[in-house]
Amino acid sequence: MINNMRDLGGIRTKDGRVLRQGMLVRSANLSEASSEDLKDVTTVIDLRTPKERDEAPDQCYNAQYLPIAIFESMVSGISHENESMTGRIPKMTWLYEQLILQCRETFRKVVLEIMEHDYRSGAVLWHCTEGKDRCGLTTALILEILGVDRETIMEDYLRTNRVNIPKADKIREQVAAFHGQEYADSVYQAYIADEDYLNAAWNAMEENSIGEYLEIDEQMIHDFREKILEDENRAIIFDLDGTLWDSSEQVSIIWNHVFERHPDIKVRLTKNDVTGFMGKTMEQIGEMLFPDKDMAFCTGIMDECAEEENIYLAEHGAVLFDGLRETIDTLKKDYSLYIVSNCQGGYIEAFQKAHGFVDDFDDIEMSGRTGKTKGENIRILMERNHIKKAVYVGDTAGDEEAARYAGIPFIYAAYGFGKPVSPDQTIYAVTELPDVISHMMA
Repeated sequence: MINNMRDLGGIRTKDGRVLRQGMLVRSANLSEASSEDLKDVTTVIDLRTPKERDEAPDQCYNAQYLPIAIFESMVSGISHENESMTGRIPKMTWLYEQLILQCRETFRKVVLEIMEHDYRSGAVLWHCTEGKDRCGLTTALILEILGVDRETIMEDYLRTNRVNIPKADKIREQVAAFHGQEYADSVYQAYIADEDYLNAAWNAMEENSIGEYLEIDEQMIHDFREKILEDENRAIIFDLDGTLWDSSEQVSIIWNHVFERHPDIKVRLTKNDVTGFMGKTMEQIGEMLFPDKDMAFCTGIMDECAEEENIYLAEHGAVLFDGLRETIDTLKKDYSLYIVSNCQGGYIEAFQKAHGFVDDFDDIEMSGRTGKTKGENIRILMERNHIKKAVYVGDTAGDEEAARYAGIPFIYAAYGFGKPVSPDQTIYAVTELPDVISHMMA
């Protein structure tokens, strides 16, 4: 496991583009990395001193290993050799100034390696020991080259504290017991990220542009941006039932077959009955169908229903709304497409498999996998995919409520099963969606 590891994908630049996923990764040292941690990384740049490397060697597996020490010998407060915290620790702001003033050539070498990496082969990862100072400054330089504003760069730099502050608190307590509070406080400062540290580095660069500081020409910067940046991820997130297809007739038949295997179940469903359940979780439906039964009974029966309908629908499909295939083909040219539904695991996959939509949707989420509400699942999916701009398309009041919870606009599919309260837009056929979306996403 790697501490303080994160993909920089999804960070937004000043011109509205975003960093691609799976290209630029920053982290702490890799001495305890697993092959899974590095499965998408093809080059590792180790910024530590030779002694740090010897004391905690990287586990790089199949990745190319490039040791490029920002400085060669111990610097108390920055490097983390075993004896590095036994002497006086200088002020961290001064250390950051010196890193910028004294280590420009090394930073340039590292940055050029990152810029010239072949990203078709996989990601490049750079790290020091804690993933904070040498790694943090390298990251700040790279992000500024890519056109990210300094406020956003600072936010990324300070994210290290989510990992490091609990560690720093513990170390300060231990050090104070043997060396006194004043020294313990200086050790604490060496383990955390602080706005003043990075601001001191920027001040040391004075009025130089990032290209001037690193002596990198504009064409190289342009070419690097073209490799790493993409237009903002504009997302359309769909409900499934009543929005993309109608499986109510097939589901009513399948569930009735399940009920017939249980003599004590007298319930039989029509297509309209199933339509009334659309948008609810399997747990909620079970409680509605069998109000006098306990939870174990309801769960068992609904699990049987879910398993059988997944198998049937994956093979036979259901009824797609008119023009869906053509509409999806049009939308995916300009937008990322997703599905979030209150269904069981495997149900969305059955829709995709039966109707050839496996490669059309970038990600899916469902209550049967997370146990969370639809609104929570929309948020989970948006965070996972670094989505900043999205709409939700659905057909019920519950879908509208979920969109409001997630903080995104709601488009009502009026051809579906329900009736929301106050949608942002309404479509009466799925084929109307491209025109509506183009105005909303303009």
